[in-house]
Amino acid sequence: MVDSAVRAGNEDAFADALRALLDGVRRVGTPHEVESLDSSDLILPMADASLAEVQDLLADDGLIPG
Repeated sequence: MVDSAVRAGNEDAFADALRALLDGVRRVGTPHEVESLDSSDLILPMADASLAEVQDLLADDGLIPG
């Protein structure tokens, strides 16, 4: 859902999808200590990330290839 909203440039759908994704991760994920340098299976945008910020992160051979 997040990736399709990013591809479509749909700010409202992006905000809803990101919120749902982060809620799900918080519900079932395992928190790491703040100082931990452990690896993670996922890298997620911050909760307050804008659509433009995420588009920039994913541009130029990013996580969502063009």
